[in-house]
Amino acid sequence: MPLMDEFKEEREKIKKAPLKAKWKYFVDYYLKWVIGVAITAGILIAVIVTTVTHKKEMLYVSLLNFRTTGFVIEDIEIPFSETYLENPKKEEITLDSSLFILGKKAEAAAVSGDQTYSALYNFEDEQKISMILVVGQVDLMISGEDVIDRYTESDFIKPLTEVYSPDELKSFEEKGMIKYLGEIPVALSMEGSKMLKDNYEYTADKNDKIYAAYTYGKHTDLAKEFVEFLGY
Repeated sequence: MPLMDEFKEEREKIKKAPLKAKWKYFVDYYLKWVIGVAITAGILIAVIVTTVTHKKEMLYVSLLNFRTTGFVIEDIEIPFSETYLENPKKEEITLDSSLFILGKKAEAAAVSGDQTYSALYNFEDEQKISMILVVGQVDLMISGEDVIDRYTESDFIKPLTEVYSPDELKSFEEKGMIKYLGEIPVALSMEGSKMLKDNYEYTADKNDKIYAAYTYGKHTDLAKEFVEFLGY
C-alpha cells in the first residue's frame, strides 16, 4: 500500500478513535513538537520585549551605606530624568543604595575584632562595588567621609580639578565644602543637601560628614548635574 494511502487510513482511524486514543496519538507524535515551538516562541517574545523596553543607563550613583526613607523615585529619579535626560523613555539613571561598605577606620576596627563593625561587614557588597568601579560603571559615589577616604586612597576617585573650573573650586573652597587628599581636592560636602536628607538615612557612623566624589565613569557631566540637582 502506498505511503500516502497508509497515512490517510491512519488519520481516518484516529478521527473515529475514542478520546483516550486520540490523546495518546497526540502525545506520541505531536506533543514534543508543540512544546518545542512554545518554548522557542516564548524565548523570542522575551528577547523582543527586552530589546524594545530596555533603557540605556545614563548615570549610576552609588549611595554607599544609605537606606531610603522618602519617595526617591517621585522626588529625585523622575524629576531629574525628565529635566536632564534627552529621552527618559529610552534612558534611565540608577540610584543604588543597596550596598554596605566599611570605611577605612571601620575596616581596621573590624579586622581587630570590633563586633560593632564586623557584624555589618558584607564581603559580597565589597566585591560588587569593587567590580563596578573597576569596569567604570559608577559615575558618582555619595557616602560618609570614612568610606570616601578608603576609595580615594585606592585611586578610584577623580580629582575635582578634572570636574570643575578653578572659579568653581574657589567658590566651593570659600564655602568650606571641599575635602582634600593632601593638596588634591577629591570630594564635595553634601551636608547642606535637604533633598538627600529627606530621602535617605546614612546607616554607618552618624558622625561622619557626607561627601560626593566623582569616579572614573563615562558620565561625569551628568553626575555633576546630579550633584547640583541634589543641592549642597
